[in-house]
Amino acid sequence: MNVMRWRVALVIWMGLIFLTSSATMSSDNTEKVFGLLNYVARKSAHVGEYALLCYLWFRSLWTSRKRLRTVLRWSVGLSVLYAVTDEVHQGLIPQRDGAWTDVVWDTMGALVMGVSLLWIGIRGRGSLRNRILGIAPNGDAEVK
Repeated sequence: MNVMRWRVALVIWMGLIFLTSSATMSSDNTEKVFGLLNYVARKSAHVGEYALLCYLWFRSLWTSRKRLRTVLRWSVGLSVLYAVTDEVHQGLIPQRDGAWTDVVWDTMGALVMGVSLLWIGIRGRGSLRNRILGIAPNGDAEVK
């Protein structure tokens, strides 16, 4: 998948996050029924959606293997910045509240992905690393 396709996927994913932030949904009713399980599921969703956002930022920005750490820093940073703007956006929606604790969960997802990609980039071997990072046979990032 070339860089432009990753960028399209990134924009679509950011749009989906924005749309779900715009929805007026309440966790109060499901918390009464499911309790702690509801809380764990919602916070896990935060971690997962921002881990994926970080990965999409990474694949959209990475064009040279030499820039791995720099691109990972940008990917995590841009993901956290989007998390902050997402919570501000939620604060502007009636019946929704922006919560700084959600930014913490989102940041955890981005950091876990960033550290995982760094580990794969430094220690990973073989075709799995190449598939996850998009390394071309010549050792550079796939650009196409």
